[in-house]
Amino acid sequence: MARILPFILILLVILYLNRTYALLFDYPGEKGLQSPFTETSLILPGDSSTGSAKYAVLGASLSAGVGSADYHTTYPYFLAEKLAKNYHQLNLVILAVPGATTADVINNQLPRAITENPDYITLLTGINDLRKHGTLDDFTTKYYQLVRSLKAHTHAKILLLNLPYLGSSAITYPPYNWIIDWRMHEYNDIIKATAQAMQLPMADIYSGTRTAAGSDTSYYSVDQFHPSAKGYILWSSLLNAY
Repeated sequence: MARILPFILILLVILYLNRTYALLFDYPGEKGLQSPFTETSLILPGDSSTGSAKYAVLGASLSAGVGSADYHTTYPYFLAEKLAKNYHQLNLVILAVPGATTADVINNQLPRAITENPDYITLLTGINDLRKHGTLDDFTTKYYQLVRSLKAHTHAKILLLNLPYLGSSAITYPPYNWIIDWRMHEYNDIIKATAQAMQLPMADIYSGTRTAAGSDTSYYSVDQFHPSAKGYILWSSLLNAY
């Protein structure tokens, strides 16, 4: 029995790691949440009597508002309302696509952003690169290329968002809570360095969500990965660069 015990313990550790990994990376997809934006273009009335503007949103599911049941409680809509106060109307264009990696943003969203030629752009990308175990070198190259192209080929005021803390205690267990957090720091260092190199503002979503997202499960939607309306409301309070 004494000889068998170490093997039993090893098997239990392997089983634990396997199940907790599946819970973190497979469980959210099983819920099948969709973006609340049924239209990719919305017109918001403004407070000014003249002028119009366009705001384009690039990224993945977090930028498409997945997790909120109503697009009115997503961070792009909150920011669009704020921007609209300076115009007669504002056109909100959702280019973000759930599941998109940074390569997908470059291949599919960047050309559309250049064509749309918006006045404002927000970019939040990297979470799917992280989830798919992309290398830091690859993310650095692609992220810099993406931001440089947006800056060179549009006249937009560009706001970069770093990766928010996403680690609900309901689905993120040791050691993955530490590993994911560490990886987020690495990705966010790249985003910060790019913002500095390009002289662009960056909204620090990570620092503003770390405490709430780590301890309050109501911050998350039913899949315990994407924010709920409550989570996106918190995000909106952190977007002060415009």
